Amino acid sequence: MKKYLLVIPILAVMALANWVFSEETQRVKTLEGKAGLRAFSRVIESLMPRAGGDDLLYRDVTNDRVGLGTNSPGTARVHVKQGETDAAAHSALYLQGGGGDDGGAIFKNYTRTGVAGSAVEIAVADNNSFFLLVQGDDDAASNGFIDTVSGGQDTVTVLHSVTGVGAPSARTYAASGGSITLQMTASTYTVHSFMIDLQAR
Repeated sequence: MKKYLLVIPILAVMALANWVFSEETQRVKTLEGKAGLRAFSRVIESLMPRAGGDDLLYRDVTNDRVGLGTNSPGTARVHVKQGETDAAAHSALYLQGGGGDDGGAIFKNYTRTGVAGSAVEIAVADNNSFFLLVQGDDDAASNGFIDTVSGGQDTVTVLHSVTGVGAPSARTYAASGGSITLQMTASTYTVHSFMIDLQAR
């Protein structure tokens, strides 16, 4: 009987030790998991630094925003910056939708100052079908327009024109070799165009 009385405490101690060991093992695994997550987080942070130059990916943790090509995201949740130069086409985004390397759409921005009585380039089409939204204001910002334009590398059609403010002057669009131009009949305008350039399948 005394032997059994000794066995019971021993079994209890063994059970307690096994429980402690199991709990400690689980705690270590949890810490290892957290360490792995921290390591993964550090990799992501290296790709999305909080400070520096115009990084490929940038986190604005204070305002909960992401910058692509800029370390100073604006008011939008995601800010994509391709360039700051006027009179140049900036391709900010390419969406591929089948067809191997073909069948995609390129989103482009183009700004131009000094658009007046001579035809100047306001957009560039790399493919044979595009959709273009053009916004312009004169230097006094008292006359403005918004045009919807479509076409190809050598053709252009104005689909719709809207007066934004005042009485904007008449204008003429043309296309040659992918260069889309605009000519105003009066005053000098600053123009911003946004193009969806569709790549043929």
